[in-house]
Amino acid sequence: MSTKEPSKLGLVVAALSMIVLLLIIAGGAGYQFEQHQHAQWCQAWDVLTTNPVPKPADPAANPSREDAYNQYREFTVLKQSYGCG
Repeated sequence: MSTKEPSKLGLVVAALSMIVLLLIIAGGAGYQFEQHQHAQWCQAWDVLTTNPVPKPADPAANPSREDAYNQYREFTVLKQSYGCG
């Protein structure tokens, strides 16, 4: 039986293969995390836009209603721009 030491090229190829494999695994985990985050944001936008806020007839009479309406509009735009329904 002869024992042969691995060549330098073989070691380099094995090391690069391991690096590529680790990058593929890390990329898959990152994608899963991103999808989970997207789902959480969509859920938050759904909660914030479930009850429509009517535009106040006279914003000067009740500025807080105008603020609530503007926030509702902004949340609706964010929800649509994020691709959540």
